[in-house]
Amino acid sequence: MVRLRRQRTRRSRSWGASDSEARHLALELAGLTPVPIIEPMHWGIVLHDGELGRRAVRLDLRRLSDSNWSAASQCRGIVTDRRLLAQMPQGEWVSLWWPTVVGLQITLAAQSILVDYGDGYPWHLFGPDVSVVAVAAIAAIYGTQALAEHPALAQLRTVSP
Repeated sequence: MVRLRRQRTRRSRSWGASDSEARHLALELAGLTPVPIIEPMHWGIVLHDGELGRRAVRLDLRRLSDSNWSAASQCRGIVTDRRLLAQMPQGEWVSLWWPTVVGLQITLAAQSILVDYGDGYPWHLFGPDVSVVAVAAIAAIYGTQALAEHPALAQLRTVSP
């Protein structure tokens, strides 16, 4: 896997708030709490038949191309049960589909996720909301049981007093 230089985000949101959102999403995906649905029409997009919007997020994205990482792009997005939809700064939407992921490296302490599709152009997602994306990705890729077992989510399973 390609090594990344640590990059700080410019967000002012608290990391703990996103951890809390990620915990709530995990409980919802496991069927333990009611599921609020994000209405994508408010964003001007339509999801596939049966696809459910779970959370709105703000992330920074960059992509590896020709051995160089692109500049970070601040994006808003929708996490669904099938993908992450990210709206790039120029307005276009990018879909990162969970079923086609071949490599996933999650480091919640660094607020970072590397998503590899095996095409030589991995995506780097970073910022406070990556914990929400991590929960959705792990549930979609490995199943809801993995939410209780996957080591990358250990930070979310321990609640600070």
